[in-house]
Amino acid sequence: MNQSISLGGYIREKYVEFHRSKLLKSYRQDMLMIDIILTYSIADKPLTSITRNDLISFFAELQAERKITKARVNRYIARFSNIFNFAIDEGDLIRNPLRGVKKSKEYQRGRSFTEEELDVLFDECRASRNKELHPIVVLAVNTGMRRGEILKLTKANVNLRQKNILLHWSMTKTGESRTVPLNDAALSVLEEVMKGCKEGERIFKSIDFSGAFEKAMERAGIEQGRFHDLRRTFATRLIDTGSRIGIVSILLGHSNIITTERYISHRESDLRECVSKVNCK
Repeated sequence: MNQSISLGGYIREKYVEFHRSKLLKSYRQDMLMIDIILTYSIADKPLTSITRNDLISFFAELQAERKITKARVNRYIARFSNIFNFAIDEGDLIRNPLRGVKKSKEYQRGRSFTEEELDVLFDECRASRNKELHPIVVLAVNTGMRRGEILKLTKANVNLRQKNILLHWSMTKTGESRTVPLNDAALSVLEEVMKGCKEGERIFKSIDFSGAFEKAMERAGIEQGRFHDLRRTFATRLIDTGSRIGIVSILLGHSNIITTERYISHRESDLRECVSKVNCK
């Protein structure tokens, strides 16, 4: 290999073809990330001369200029790691310059979205180039359905008159069929997206909307959160409105209540209020 080849040149000449050959679902989103990397000065530096400090400076510049979340920066770190590990495997690099560059700590599991966050997120989902993103997100937070369950929906699963969805056992994580009741918000988006939907066709044509959702989160300024947290939000809101945990467990399709308990986010203010009722002196 030409020792003076730049990082950008190496990515274009060798790495891109290797990455394309893996036929990953994330290929399109990965290439968008790579295209951004190639616009920065680090892409002009010789591959073998890139240092840990170069990378740290790049990540700081990227976050400052593009106003991206720490979680998104972690995705860039992972992409660089993949590039450098490929170069090492090819014998084009001796050591990974990312060594010692730590990813930022991301949020703890068990988070639910606030009302304000959902309002902004819905707006950004409506503005997304993926026109299915908004109805998918609305459906997730109003039914508690999993990503896979939503994407597998066909016209036959939905009964608009009875206001419910029947999930066949082959569509669920537990392998058990369940009926999902629809509130007005969920019913409204389904009525809209099902217009012109043919029998046997999936209602949502998206195969993977992860990139679109991440971008909507970034534009909404929500640093901590992922799609699965919409399901957690559904569970938490049910409990907040007085629903019994057994009912919530059934609606989520959990095999036991212990799993449901892990989904529920308890606010510190609620815990404090409970403790204040036991005010022994």
